[in-house]
Amino acid sequence: DPTDSTAFTTQPFVQKIDHDNVRFTKFDHAYEEAVGTIVPVNISFTDRWGNPIDRVINPGKLHTINLHVTGPNPYDCIFVGYGPDISALALDTNGNVSVNIRLTSGAGPNVVTLDPIEDVPVTTRYITAVSSEPFSIQQVFNPDSPPQVPANGVNKFTILYSLFDKYGNP
Repeated sequence: DPTDSTAFTTQPFVQKIDHDNVRFTKFDHAYEEAVGTIVPVNISFTDRWGNPIDRVINPGKLHTINLHVTGPNPYDCIFVGYGPDISALALDTNGNVSVNIRLTSGAGPNVVTLDPIEDVPVTTRYITAVSSEPFSIQQVFNPDSPPQVPANGVNKFTILYSLFDKYGNP
């Protein structure tokens, strides 16, 4: 009899549910920093339902990613402790990866590339390396150095000053 409350019992039960395929990535990093500086980058991975890609349910299933970084000449940007490429970097138990990137000593875009993982295609992010504080100054005279022009009120000369950071970037 379904109306008889003595025929039913209620028992609490915790049902663990594993995440679905990797669907989304979220990059957290600065978008612009001085040349040659170290920039922390955190990448979070979730499924389409917002669940982190973790190892709680299936500790034997290790999700790994491959990352690459390139930049402008002199092409000296790296993942600190790894080099310009990282292969098979494991996600932590919360579905995150944290790395540090040393930006190039040349001003311009540093490109971080994540290889495809499950439902996530190749993903690219940019961190622009900008010139740092002035380190040296250069002067150029026109005409020649030192400029010599007659004091006639017509002829002129210019002095151009250029500032450079410690890497030679203007």
